[in-house]
Amino acid sequence: MALVETNRLPVRLIADRRIAGAMCGNELAWVRAGRFSDGRHREVAFMLWTTPSIGATAFIYRIDGHSFRQLAAFAGDRVVLGRGVVTVSFENRGRSRHGELEDVYHFDGKHYRLAKRR
Repeated sequence: MALVETNRLPVRLIADRRIAGAMCGNELAWVRAGRFSDGRHREVAFMLWTTPSIGATAFIYRIDGHSFRQLAAFAGDRVVLGRGVVTVSFENRGRSRHGELEDVYHFDGKHYRLAKRR
């Protein structure tokens, strides 16, 4: 993953970070960029599908100046980001760790905490 400065030309790399080791069948999907944890900090989110049988993990990174800091990681089939809320849903109960279909997390100012499991 790389952060590229585009304000000044020529564009240049200002931060990079290894996401995970490569596996056969990995796919990376962009989720969104914005200020979705607390509304003040710039953040980016994406999903890494390791293999169809293992599933996906959504990563949220905060952009601190010229560096990335991992804010959270959520394993699930679908992740929806809202202001201070993350909803993780699963295709079926067998895909989730605890047999649930949906988890809801709330941001408490520093971390995302599990608020509801369904």
